[in-house]
Amino acid sequence: MSYFGWAVPSEWRQESDNGAYTYYSATTIAASATVSTLTACRDPATAPTLDDWTTRLGTPTQTSPLSIPGAAGGWRYNMSGGTQAPATVLLTWLPNCEHELWITVYTDDAADRIIPTIVAQQEK
Repeated sequence: MSYFGWAVPSEWRQESDNGAYTYYSATTIAASATVSTLTACRDPATAPTLDDWTTRLGTPTQTSPLSIPGAAGGWRYNMSGGTQAPATVLLTWLPNCEHELWITVYTDDAADRIIPTIVAQQEK
C-alpha cells in the first residue's frame, strides 16, 4: 500500500472527489489534486515536461525542486500567462515509481502553506 497526504488551508472546503480529481474551494476553485499511476520512473534531477492539460495553465516562469518526506523527487512549477494563471503546480512521486501526486493551486500564497504538509509513504 502506498499513499500521499497533504493539508489545505482550513478555510477551504472540499467540493468534490470524482475519483480522478479532488477539488477544494474558498470562494472559487482554489486547488485540485490527483494521484495517477506512473508508467516509468522519473529522474529526480530533471523537471518533467508538463503535459497539455497542465500547460493550459500557462508557461512555467520558475521551476524548482521539492523535497517531500518519503518521496523519490518532486518539482514546483510557477505558471503564468494561461487561462487559469497565475497557478502553482506541485508534482511528487513515490520511490517505487508506482504513483505520482499532482496538486494545482490557483491562489497566490496557498502553495507555500501546502508544501510543508505533503508526505509520501509506501510499504516496503
